[in-house]
Amino acid sequence: MPPDALPETMPSPETGQVLMRGVRPFTVAYKGETLTVDLQGYYPEGEGEGVHVGDDMALVDGALRSLKEKVDGVPTPATIRRVRTKLKLSQREAGALLRVGESAFDKYERGLVEPSGPTIQLIRVLDRHPELAEELRQGDARCRLCRRTSCCSTVRSCRWPSGFGAISTTSARFGHPAAPCRARPMSTRSTRSRSRCGSSTARSGAIG
Repeated sequence: MPPDALPETMPSPETGQVLMRGVRPFTVAYKGETLTVDLQGYYPEGEGEGVHVGDDMALVDGALRSLKEKVDGVPTPATIRRVRTKLKLSQREAGALLRVGESAFDKYERGLVEPSGPTIQLIRVLDRHPELAEELRQGDARCRLCRRTSCCSTVRSCRWPSGFGAISTTSARFGHPAAPCRARPMSTRSTRSRSRCGSSTARSGAIG
């Protein structure tokens, strides 16, 4: 129901007291961080708890997402939409770029699902370095050292250039575009083994 269609008063479902439509400050807390919002609802005269209907709590949900972005680095739906617009991508193109599909990306932007850790990291990287999107979109994501698109398929962890941070799963997906390979080989239980970027062989034992 639109806000202007809501009645000005309603009875309290617990006490029957008449509650008036109004706005009061509400503090949202997350991991030691707080954010105060002006929350609409039905409130009694003086002190007392309010009743919230329709989209009243959407403001609280948005505040909580903002705190999670600040504390945990989880982008809000608005941030995800902003990055996609910045890259000039449709939802289908963005879903393909992140290897999650259009449906999943749509849910990210509507706040129905939060992206996974590797997807979050890639969104943050593309926000800081939008030029990488074109390289990924053209399928030219290669390691500058070995010039292979599958360079990272045999390593457990890679590091992008300074400032990018460790992105293991994303690197394995995309071959860490525009980044030299600083790969750490997968652990083995072999007595004699050797590894290099792009390949891994073992004389005996199994790949861990």
